[in-house]
Amino acid sequence: MLLFRRPSRRSLVFVVEPRFAESGTSVMRGQQLSEIAQSSGLSSRTISCAPVDPSIRRSDIFLTKGVMKTGDLDLWKRWRRQGNRLFLDPVDEGINDALIDAVDVVVAASMSAYDAYRTEFPRADIRLLNHHVDPRVAEALQRHSDKPLQTGIGYFGEPVNTVRTDRIADHVTFVPVSTARQDTGWLESIAAFDMHYAIRRPRALDHHKPFLKGFTAAACGANILIQRGQPEAARWLPPEYPFWVETDPDEAAILRAIEQAEASRGGPEWRAGLDAMRSIASRTSPAAIGSELEALFS
Repeated sequence: MLLFRRPSRRSLVFVVEPRFAESGTSVMRGQQLSEIAQSSGLSSRTISCAPVDPSIRRSDIFLTKGVMKTGDLDLWKRWRRQGNRLFLDPVDEGINDALIDAVDVVVAASMSAYDAYRTEFPRADIRLLNHHVDPRVAEALQRHSDKPLQTGIGYFGEPVNTVRTDRIADHVTFVPVSTARQDTGWLESIAAFDMHYAIRRPRALDHHKPFLKGFTAAACGANILIQRGQPEAARWLPPEYPFWVETDPDEAAILRAIEQAEASRGGPEWRAGLDAMRSIASRTSPAAIGSELEALFS
């Protein structure tokens, strides 16, 4: 006789800290994930994105990074006493044993984070939920669908996170994107480039960065220029991807890579790169992320 487990009907609440409501992680890992969940197999559950509310009961609570930063462990304990399950989403922030012990599940936003958490916290329940592409990218692409894809290289992100010189800027258009507040102007440029620049300047505060720039480029049907040594990028791009740059590249190395990429545009190397990017786009589509959400909250 087969026994079928009844699907969970617990409400699902993506909780954001009001002080950080406009931050990129609150919007993307709060509001947008809740909307993806509503279009997934979780749609039979009551799903919301809401500010911190001590009265939540008998729900699955997804703690976004802003909520984690408050570190209100007394509130988290109260939530658990009220029959809630807590899912902590550090994204790229550091975490410690006190936070781990205060929740039921730790969510890894990248494969490298998943492996690291499992090693560092062997008794914790670690689950993978890869980062998703901002749905507004697809909306912007649709708005500009009547325009041909231009040939150019664009950088989308915080200026402090990348390598820029005057000579590099002769080849790359740098479009600043704030992660601390909502700034959607960059979306109107997203369709204008057939290659995205993702050379990263390492910073001490970096922990496990999702490959979001790669996912975004893939969603745009573009190639990406990135240095080797980025652990998450290496999990998504094959070793033979044609537009790797050497680890810790200087200006000369970056310019050589740009020249090679520009010379290959439309040729076999370019098409091979796009094949790899199409695979990434499929693996990070809204449907794919929806399936990961279903597994997370099973």
